[in-house]
Amino acid sequence: AVRHRRWPHLERMPNADSLGWAPTAPPPCAFAGHDPEQEIDLKPESSEEATHRWTVTLGILGIAATMVSGELLKRRGIFRIPEAVIGLLVGVAAGGLSEMFESQTMAEDESFDDEFFMVWLLPPIIFAAGYNMNVPAFFDNLGPTMLLAFGGTVLSAAVVGACVYLAGQLGLAYRLSLLASFFFGSLISATDPVTVLAIFKVIGVRDDIFAVIFGESVLNDAVAIVLARTILSFNTPDADISLLTCLQAATVFCSIFIGSMLIGSLGGTLSALLFKGLGLARVDDK
Repeated sequence: AVRHRRWPHLERMPNADSLGWAPTAPPPCAFAGHDPEQEIDLKPESSEEATHRWTVTLGILGIAATMVSGELLKRRGIFRIPEAVIGLLVGVAAGGLSEMFESQTMAEDESFDDEFFMVWLLPPIIFAAGYNMNVPAFFDNLGPTMLLAFGGTVLSAAVVGACVYLAGQLGLAYRLSLLASFFFGSLISATDPVTVLAIFKVIGVRDDIFAVIFGESVLNDAVAIVLARTILSFNTPDADISLLTCLQAATVFCSIFIGSMLIGSLGGTLSALLFKGLGLARVDDK
């Protein structure tokens, strides 16, 4: 026995065997024929799950590469290559990888979900744009902003749709129906001048010019969405383009836009009162 010279009282302490605390039965894993893997039900990872994990990782790396590249170009004063173009190139590279590996799972994971974008991504973007807007400059230039947002977007959609339809009829492009051509025109006419606004901030343009372009970029998204949904409402087999259907389309457009504007105004008013009550007013750094 080992004698404790420094702490002799430890020699008189009882052990677990003398107290009867020794285990009387083996642990569950020690039974004969017991397999721990069957208890936990371990399953090997399928190829689809592994591909999904790599696709998510690739997407995160693509977003990081886009942000880092855009910031480096901005610091070097290179504005000819906007961040949106870098994101487009990264997306093309990701799609090329899915084609190279011939992975249908990766292609499905990388596909664009329009419903997710319209419901979860676009409303916070528009809300943040309106929240950070220069309100006095916006209302001082409300006339030109509304003219460009409504008249310019509708005119651009009509011109682009007519050009796409005529090009298809002449064999210069893929032939689309008249309804599909105007639907494409309504989608492509909503410009997003993120790069232009970034350049304006760097060079320090006048507040009224910045407010007009910024306000138009916020409103034309709503105009394009309502216009596209109005065109889709006539996507029926017995649809006929006539003066009556054009008037019905104008009525649907105005009703959807006015109703959406009222709902947005109510939500903005409630948000303003909530932020005011919580003291969440933005304070610019001096």
